[in-house]
Amino acid sequence: MHHAIAPIAVRPSMLNGLSEQMVVGHSENNYGNAVRTLNAVRRELAALDAGAPPYRLRGLKREELSLMGSVALHDLYFGNLGGYRRAGPNSGLGRPDWHEVPDAFAAELAADFRSADAWRREFVGTAQSLAGGSGWVLLTYSRRQKRFWNQIAADDSQAAVDAAPVLVLDTDEHAYQIDFGANATPYIDTFMRNINWEAVLKRIGAVRNDQPLPNEDPSWTTDVPSLSVEELAAQIANGSGVQIVDARQRNHLSRHVDLMAGATWRDPDRVEEWIAELKPDKPVAVYCSWGFDVGRNVAKTLIEAASTRASSAAACRRGTPRAAHARSNRQRVTHPHKTRRETAMQQDIAPIAVRPWTLNGISERMIVSHYENNYGEAVRTLNAIHAELSALDARTPPYRLRALKREEVLAMGSVSLHELYFGNLGGQGNQIPQQVRVLLEEHFGSVGAWRREFVDTARSLSGGSGWVLLTYSRRQQRFWNQIATDYLQGAIDAAPVLALDMYEHAYHMDFGANATAYIDAFMRNIDWAAVISRIEAVRGAQPLPLEDPSDKSLPSLSVEELAAQLAKGEPVQVLDARPRHYISRTVDLMEGAIWRDPDRVDEWIGELAPDRPVAVYCAYGFHVGCSVTKTLRERGFDARYIRGGVSAWYATGGPRALRPNAG
Repeated sequence: MHHAIAPIAVRPSMLNGLSEQMVVGHSENNYGNAVRTLNAVRRELAALDAGAPPYRLRGLKREELSLMGSVALHDLYFGNLGGYRRAGPNSGLGRPDWHEVPDAFAAELAADFRSADAWRREFVGTAQSLAGGSGWVLLTYSRRQKRFWNQIAADDSQAAVDAAPVLVLDTDEHAYQIDFGANATPYIDTFMRNINWEAVLKRIGAVRNDQPLPNEDPSWTTDVPSLSVEELAAQIANGSGVQIVDARQRNHLSRHVDLMAGATWRDPDRVEEWIAELKPDKPVAVYCSWGFDVGRNVAKTLIEAASTRASSAAACRRGTPRAAHARSNRQRVTHPHKTRRETAMQQDIAPIAVRPWTLNGISERMIVSHYENNYGEAVRTLNAIHAELSALDARTPPYRLRALKREEVLAMGSVSLHELYFGNLGGQGNQIPQQVRVLLEEHFGSVGAWRREFVDTARSLSGGSGWVLLTYSRRQQRFWNQIATDYLQGAIDAAPVLALDMYEHAYHMDFGANATAYIDAFMRNIDWAAVISRIEAVRGAQPLPLEDPSDKSLPSLSVEELAAQLAKGEPVQVLDARPRHYISRTVDLMEGAIWRDPDRVDEWIGELAPDRPVAVYCAYGFHVGCSVTKTLRERGFDARYIRGGVSAWYATGGPRALRPNAG
């Protein structure tokens, strides 16, 4: 899929304290090179055949993800610049107290950062922690968790799952060295006073309403016909005879020594003096510096002129030669009901979404160990990081903030990807529904082509670590197979609809080093119904669904809520209701719980205190605990089942005790 250059969304000459030279160089060279390289990588991927060595596919997939991130982040960065201007009170625009932010923005942040000042302090501190290195600082909105946070991205491939940045700061040295040398602090201050809050608030409005990030193309094309630089290049290559007019203003052109190959410069203020030189039977393409006013005005004048030559004029909307230089090497000529709590400070364990004993060729023991240990550890780590971040103050050294923000996005990625992984297991993977087949044929050519690339990408990670994801880009509205060599790697505002964990902990217990057998088993166990639910959500401009399998018709408790009750000394009666055949294979249970046979409720119900609440758990929170809870409630007890069962309790690190008479 070819990616086109986006017109630069900011007028470089209007920025305060950021030079036109630096911003234009950044756009033409760094952003332009990312677009050119992305298109080259995609051409190579399209040319691969089934015999391509794994390292080549793996390497190209890594490059594709990194370049997609670079393109998207640069688009957003330029789009949130250009807001410095004189304005009213508390606008934060052009005032000495420019560190203030608009009231509307402050209101959006209040729930997640306590105050705009607290947000700004952390955002700027995170940016300063990257001084002398590289990376991005992003104010990001999680579509799944419905919250904002300041995210760090140490490279272009690091992004959170199904999350959209609404404010982007490039801290790579190329973004500021021309103007500021190695002094990143004044660059960060200058960026903050040039934020285009209107663009940021527009993005916030979009993501709050589960819409993709808006296209910030500044081109005016409604009343004047236009061309992209790619369309112009195609016309030239086809020998269309297009007449190219360089309409940059004289004072601008005097500072440059080059123009587009094949173009003729004409003074935009003296159209009547040279209009007769144009051939009436050939189309005309007019460009200025960045595609804003001048080229558009000249094209409009030509169209309005009472001449046949004028009817074929068009403005080059991407600001050629700037965008043309970015597109290719220069050719120069001289001259509702929530069952989980997910807040800024607390990430709850999600109940395991798959019935582990139902999988074909993947053992219950391995899946449960994966869930309790790897996923559980990620949730516990994320909560510990959030607790540390909330305790930081202005004296915190930059390296500590930088380290915590990197660890935060890594833990967030691990939590989200594991939830998606467990949620897309448990079906008949070899029976791909027609709805999915049509989608795969549309985006990959055929189901076989998709499967071949997905499986080969997974095999390329054998013996290492990473994820393979079928991902939907909300911005580009397309699906592709993505590689992530760690939990940090993701695409901007993109949502995985199928996730395969290729870390060795996901398969070694059953398959040893034989990753190929594990991949085959995974493909047999895909739950296409869950995948379809995700596809419908992302295509319908909704966040990825939370795949909580809990029975919402019965009162329930999360393991975190139960732990809080027990910590307060509330007299909760905790029942372990795992079936006898299951409990006989284990030696432990939740600390403070008593086991009772779920098939013999009538024999032990008299032991319960009728005036105290009862919490009932089974193994995973599916049928058995719910059934016992329902029976107890019918007998008048205040009974609730534990969502996720004892497995979720163990995943939180909850205390366990040796089962009486075990062994």
